[in-house]
Amino acid sequence: MGVISFVESKSRAFAIFAALGVLACVLLASVGGLGCSSTGADGASVTIDAGPIDNADDQGDGGTVQDAGPETDGDVPPPNVDTDGGCPVLKFPSGVNIQTKADAKMTAEYTGISDKGSYPLPVCFIDTDDLYDPVTGDMNTIDVMVGEHFALSELVSTELPYGHKVLLSPVLIAKLDAYRNALGTEVDLSSGYRSPAHQRAVCQSLCGHDSCSGTCAARSRHSWGDAADHAVVPSAHFANAGCVARFNYVFREGNHMHLDLNPDHTICTVDIL
Repeated sequence: MGVISFVESKSRAFAIFAALGVLACVLLASVGGLGCSSTGADGASVTIDAGPIDNADDQGDGGTVQDAGPETDGDVPPPNVDTDGGCPVLKFPSGVNIQTKADAKMTAEYTGISDKGSYPLPVCFIDTDDLYDPVTGDMNTIDVMVGEHFALSELVSTELPYGHKVLLSPVLIAKLDAYRNALGTEVDLSSGYRSPAHQRAVCQSLCGHDSCSGTCAARSRHSWGDAADHAVVPSAHFANAGCVARFNYVFREGNHMHLDLNPDHTICTVDIL
């Protein structure tokens, strides 16, 4: 079961929730059986926990609840395949374009974890060894800037020991730029894209299995190229910035902030591990 975190801007609505925080927590817990975390009028943290998060890492499935953060703008990653069945050219916020390519071997890695909903089977991938911009004719390096503040390498470097075919959403980069601007400080990313093999290795390192309940999901948004981890001690300050940037899902997870575009969430949803 998840935890509600009321993430609000400094507004009248937040003041109301703060004043009634304890009462809201009690009502939600008693009526819906939900965990709740809020801040009382005296500034103290009040938590009523209905149990541990079940397999919550990166997914936000089963046990997460929506907070009072802003609605997202409905942005989701662009289709992985063009309408004519070809692989699309991805245009990133920096203006750079990258031609994607079909890769049957990589697609096969997803057959056991994809579905017809929020986790579709990817066909087209970015080849980090062939970063051709078909608009300008430039051949870029892995250090090419894909956003105002972020280089491609920052999102894919941890994947390179596993392979050089990656997924990366331009929408993720735009929202990371907005997140960085909201914070007004540098953002050090510890992880971006992870192939399914990479994700299994992460889980194996944590618990010795391909998935770890509550801490490492077998199916992660990282593997769809629309998630990133900010290497920082997680707090409400960073969660607020994630909602200001209109991320769909924000996870105050262990030693980092997880941010993703899970389309199952239509308003900014915050979980706390």
